Amino acid sequence: MNKKLIVSLLMVALTPVTFAKKANSARPKIPHSHHAAQGGAVLMFGDDHVETAKSDDGKMLFVFFSDKLRDPLKSTDFAFELSLVDGDKVTKLTSTANPQSPFELKATLPSKIGASAEIEIKALRQNARSGYVTTDRPQKISLSKIPSMPKMDHSAHSGH
Repeated sequence: MNKKLIVSLLMVALTPVTFAKKANSARPKIPHSHHAAQGGAVLMFGDDHVETAKSDDGKMLFVFFSDKLRDPLKSTDFAFELSLVDGDKVTKLTSTANPQSPFELKATLPSKIGASAEIEIKALRQNARSGYVTTDRPQKISLSKIPSMPKMDHSAHSGH
């Protein structure tokens, strides 16, 4: 048999195995995928993703961190600032880590918030060898554009 024909047949025979192996992976690794892994609104800080979601009662804001492949990043890897901008009033929000998930922070929102209020986020990822690796430019998102998630609590969303 011709060597080229044998090589061609082997390639064709092995191709479905390769595709099947890729199709069965737990989740695809797609750089810069902006899908909402937690069902929230996604913002980019360099190659990193910061996703925000509200509790359905609007009292809590949840923040999730992931890299360009959407693998979780520890919240402690970030110099993180969260503010509520409501007209001329800027209120710094205190965020706390979720003990069950090092990739998530939560913050309590004020009880009275104007309809045009925005959340301002600053998320510098810290790298011990090279310093900061993301932009120091804050980003804003309208609070009304951050999805509410029914029965959202930090223990239910600790996996990524």
